Parts: sequence; structure tokens; C-alpha cells
Amino acid sequence: MKRYTGRQLALFFYGFDAILLLVVIFLFLPFSRKNKAETHRDYFLSPQDVHSVTVIKIRDCSTGNRVVLSRKGTVWTGTDSYSNETLNWPCSQGKVEKFLDLASQKHQWTLKAEKVSSWKNLGVDKRDCIEVDFVSSDPRTLAVVFLGKNSLDGDDVIFRTEENSRVWQCSFPFSPSAEPEAWCETAIAPGALVEGSEADGSGIFTGLTRGRLVYLTPGNHIVPDYKIRKNFGNGSSAVYSIYRKEDSYIVIPKFTAPAHFDGETKAAIEECDYRYGISDLTLERMLSGTKGE
Repeated sequence: MKRYTGRQLALFFYGFDAILLLVVIFLFLPFSRKNKAETHRDYFLSPQDVHSVTVIKIRDCSTGNRVVLSRKGTVWTGTDSYSNETLNWPCSQGKVEKFLDLASQKHQWTLKAEKVSSWKNLGVDKRDCIEVDFVSSDPRTLAVVFLGKNSLDGDDVIFRTEENSRVWQCSFPFSPSAEPEAWCETAIAPGALVEGSEADGSGIFTGLTRGRLVYLTPGNHIVPDYKIRKNFGNGSSAVYSIYRKEDSYIVIPKFTAPAHFDGETKAAIEECDYRYGISDLTLERMLSGTKGE
């Protein structure tokens, strides 16, 4: 019987282990490749379509609330489901432009799931998601994105497009809300109205911000407690009808745009019809900002 030396036995076992290791690698390599998430860079909205977008519809599918943002001339205005889309308010122009800019930038998309059955758990089905439609003036739908509502609190968002059933995740530092408070201009003197105007004497008035939007309409027989008129120095002006309500005030503004604005922009500003609350302190500052007019 042939006897093997200790060195030969060691080499034999090392060789056996090496072969076994290669077999294991060979068997599991396809699985490791399969488990590696698919990634690519893409955008929600084609950069070529950005300037064609005239309407952005944002709907919370779980509540039915929605806002519709419209570009008219050079300004964005909005309406919402709380008023049955009968009231119009000036948008924060910078916020809308930022959203469009981010939507048309390429982001790293990472595949989360491939089947329709995953939509509900990931919050991107038609009953739970935030649906965003980008529409042109034709009207033609340029892009639709379904965002996971529960994923909008962080920097990463889970979403799907209309292209197929696949669900993706990407870094998107913006939360497109279906609430009007997220989009409505907060300044009492909207930037689109006072652009190019000289600051009034103390700068108090143009620095004031509104309270929350309200959806009350005073009866025709009710006279405002205050009616404040303000000229902004660029040919634009505003009249603020102010009604006392318990311990606060409700403001209904009416704007007049400068004559040099193009017709569509001028009409959009002057058609704004909305109302919001203010405090006693804000009222005092509004009154002090119009002294001498």
C-alpha cells in the first residue's frame, strides 16, 4: 500500500479545497449578478420639453386633493380642489421653476421592483401615490410620474412612470405637494406683481407675508372693515379688502398689473382671486406701509 508523506497529503487537501471554492464561486456567481440592482441615469421630464410645459397637475390619489399650476405669459398661477378650482392664486415663481429644473435633470435611477404586484407596498399605485402630469398647451401630456407618497419626506423618492410596470428609486430633493400652501406665493405683494418696482419708503409693506389660505366668501352686503390701496412704483397696484373674523382678519386682494406687461401676463395677475388670514400685527404694518398714499 502506497504511503503518502505529510506534505503530499497537505497538497492534496489544499488542492481539494481550491477546487471546492471554485465550484462554489461558479454556482453562486449568477445569483450575485442577479441580485445586483439595475441602475441608469434618467429624468422625469425631457429637457427638450421643459419650455413646452404650460400646466402641472399634482394629485394626491389617497385624498383626492389636487393643485393645478398654469403658466400664463411669464407668470405661474395656481388653483386647487378646495375651491373646486374656482379661485386662482399667484404661485411662488421660484419654486415652480426649481421643480421643473430638477424634473428635467438626470438622476441615478435604481430598480426597486419589476411587477405590478409591488405597487401597493411601495405606494405607487393609483390609490396611494402622488401623481404629477406635465402638460403642454396643445394640450399634450409630456410626462407622467407616480410618486410614492410615503417616500417624499426624505431625499430619496420611490416612483414609476407610465412607460412600464417597473418601480424605481432616486435622489430627488423636492417634494411636489398636492396642497396649495406649498405653491402659493407667501408675500402679500407677489413678486410677479412688484418686479422692477422701487422699495417703498420703509420697505415694511413689501416684506410682509400672508397667513394660511382660507375659503370663505363674504356676502355682498358685508362691507370690509378696512380697504387698503397700495401703489408699488412700477405701475402696479393692489387693493386689499380686509374683514375682521374673531381674533384675526381675512384679506381679499385685487391686483392691477403694469401697463407694460404683456397681455397674457397682465390678465393672469389681475384674474387672481384668493383670500388668506393675517394677524393684528400684520394689519398694523400694512396700514403703516401705506401712509401718505
